[in-house]
Amino acid sequence: MSRLVRLLSIKVLAAGAMFATQILPAKCLSVQQFGTFSYLNSLVSVLVFVAIWGTDRYCVKEVSLAAESENKTDIGKRIFACYTLAFINLLFIGLGLWFYLTHQLENEFTLGIWGATFLILLGRSYGLLNNGITRGRNEVVLSELVFALCRPVLFLIPLVFLYFLDEPTSPERLTFVLNMLGISFVAVALVLTFINTSNPLTKLDFKFDSLPSLYFVSFFFLLVGLGIPLLNNMSTIQLGELRPRQEVALFSAAAKLVNLILLALVSANLLIAPKLSPLYEANEIGKMTALIRNNNLTVALLTIFPTLIVIFFPQMVLSLFGEQYTPAAPLLQMLAIGQIVSVACGPVVLTATLVGMQRQTAYTVLVLCGVNWLLCQLLIPVHGSIGAVIASVFSGVALNATMAFYIWNKTGLNVTMSNLMVANAR
Repeated sequence: MSRLVRLLSIKVLAAGAMFATQILPAKCLSVQQFGTFSYLNSLVSVLVFVAIWGTDRYCVKEVSLAAESENKTDIGKRIFACYTLAFINLLFIGLGLWFYLTHQLENEFTLGIWGATFLILLGRSYGLLNNGITRGRNEVVLSELVFALCRPVLFLIPLVFLYFLDEPTSPERLTFVLNMLGISFVAVALVLTFINTSNPLTKLDFKFDSLPSLYFVSFFFLLVGLGIPLLNNMSTIQLGELRPRQEVALFSAAAKLVNLILLALVSANLLIAPKLSPLYEANEIGKMTALIRNNNLTVALLTIFPTLIVIFFPQMVLSLFGEQYTPAAPLLQMLAIGQIVSVACGPVVLTATLVGMQRQTAYTVLVLCGVNWLLCQLLIPVHGSIGAVIASVFSGVALNATMAFYIWNKTGLNVTMSNLMVANAR
């Protein structure tokens, strides 16, 4: 069985597990609690990239280059510096998170909610960092098996028992669900850490001398890594700050369904990520074009059917969350159409960051984060969740279209879906 077939088989199972992890929390919690749950997850999705400071992308690039090079002596030292950097950042972020949540959640805030939220942040930070190391070693199938399949299953098992309990929904349920999510991330982070540090290529070298320079070297990886989830989650965060939690729940249900469609895009990108930097360093633009074209074909085949279902039968899909979520049908349709345009632009951010365009990507992302924030501030108070959708779709499409043009202008690579029709490398 080829590596692509194994990866897609795991991803199909992972898609089912991930789909259940989006639905089951809504079934176990009230609409209000699910809105808070979604708000906290969006917040963590942004903070986790501050914690790892771009070292996940840094590790993909450096480990993949070290695997192709004869000089592997200092890669273990740099990986240890990445672990240490994340630990230091998490200490400061955890303290800031305490003060922020006490103000933002007000009557909802408890020590248990803060602890569970920090546990999720801790597990996701080291999970993503280790995922970058594993992908750099070109162990994509292993990475997906642990992170994309086992992690959701670990989260689902206790939620299944919670769902069948006859007890009425209580405040403790939200804390329990958050804790189970955090434990699932911590468990897979520990497994990947053991696997990575046992490998001869990435065996740790306990030295601190490269830590100061790592903050500087990974800074633009940080801006790119932070900017994308900030764009993806800003509408949810702003909606949570400006509107009732029920609107957050409806918007989040629609956004989660659209994100499930993108699993195929993520899976395909994982396969090409370790190959792009070495090919670019060797000036093999033709091979890069062929690699990205095959990637786009895989994404197109795997996303077209679920996208059509979401667009034409939104209420039926949303009813899986519960009948109280079907009013989010217009939100789901608008988000899905926006994602079609974004996906058609190809793997723009991944390609840009792995061919040395971190600065251009970072600047573009930061500008569009500002545009997104401004649109949220203008539209959400007046139009509620519809305003959040408009802000999210506009900024996402603008980012992907702009980066596709930048990549073509600098390298001659056509990363968009149009490369399925004709080879466009200069």
